[in-house]
Amino acid sequence: EASTEEGQELTRARAYVNCLVRASLYALAGPNPDAVIGDPVLVSARPPGMAVSHSDEALTLAAIGQNRGNAGLFDVDGNQGRTVKRTDVQWIPQQGQEGQEYTVCMQAALGASTNTRCFVIAVARCRYCAASGDTLSSIAARFHTSWLQLWSANGARNLAVTPGTLLVLGPTYTAKPLDSLDSLATRFHTDVEKLLLLNPDIADPAVIPVGHEICFLPDICPAA
Repeated sequence: EASTEEGQELTRARAYVNCLVRASLYALAGPNPDAVIGDPVLVSARPPGMAVSHSDEALTLAAIGQNRGNAGLFDVDGNQGRTVKRTDVQWIPQQGQEGQEYTVCMQAALGASTNTRCFVIAVARCRYCAASGDTLSSIAARFHTSWLQLWSANGARNLAVTPGTLLVLGPTYTAKPLDSLDSLATRFHTDVEKLLLLNPDIADPAVIPVGHEICFLPDICPAA
């Protein structure tokens, strides 16, 4: 978590296509253990497909510390036994969201007082999480390449593709002055259509901002 107050940076999280993003947000009602605080609610635009749920459990600070691997983390300054509100966020980025950044803000209220916390989820390009039933060949077909390209990009080793396996699709390139998708397609032996499939955040193929990261899969092997 990070405050949205001016001058403070937001917490950033890296996400991958087809990988589950999960976060739990906790709200504590100040020094009065009897104060009633509402569930943290989403106050920003929700990324497509994001699910938000609230826990009905009466969690304690000690229990949160236990769940996070440090039973004594919150057991200080007389906080033992105080209850908190928990909101769970779950999201699986989809193909077509590569390169996008989503700012997610949650707000908790205690009477007229509110507190907002935000974090940024950046969807990485050139990465893919395998789903049930996926094989190198099926993933290659999804991204218009060959299984040999994926095998090579992941170390040319005996690769077991199981659900949740994070795969590298190919290399990335940092755009330089005068670069365009046409020039890059020629340089990396691919085509503009494939570059747009891997980089859906590019608005104008003719003008690529300097420093923009681009994923590409060179046609070094015949398509499967």
